[in-house]
Amino acid sequence: MKRWDHEPGTWAELLLRAGFTDVTAEVVPPPEGKRTGTLLVRGVRPA
Repeated sequence: MKRWDHEPGTWAELLLRAGFTDVTAEVVPPPEGKRTGTLLVRGVRPA
């Protein structure tokens, strides 16, 4: 993988394929006056 710049759905799919569960991926809106939000991705790795 050359770039880490993926859409939230792509990140979620990558984590699911890697064995994570309860995966969520979303873009947190930017602060007022800014253009770029923050990508927040979460997954649980079963024990």
